[in-house]
Amino acid sequence: SSWMVEALANENGCHVFSGNSCANCRIPPSRDYCQTVVDLALQLKCAVVIDDATSDFNLKDDEYVSTSGVMSIMSVPLFHGNEIFGMAYLENRLTKSVFSKASLSMTRIILQ
Repeated sequence: SSWMVEALANENGCHVFSGNSCANCRIPPSRDYCQTVVDLALQLKCAVVIDDATSDFNLKDDEYVSTSGVMSIMSVPLFHGNEIFGMAYLENRLTKSVFSKASLSMTRIILQ
């Protein structure tokens, strides 16, 4: 199965893409998100919430984290049955520990 990025929204607006498929069940690498966190959520098949990306041991060598200024990250796989069909990725560059259990629950409700 292959993945594709269909839309990205950031401080510069929303960008919709088409035809960016990528083999081997990997979302195409980009400078717009932390590939390490997305890959971890895909591998674990569960939501990944990073309270402080700048001090997280798993992200200490991540180029995106060191150059983007991202502080908090949440990556949530989207399921149809037992299969992942997409990924919601949110980040905050202003504050650490932005994504709580409540915000994860709300994100899951919105994405259903």
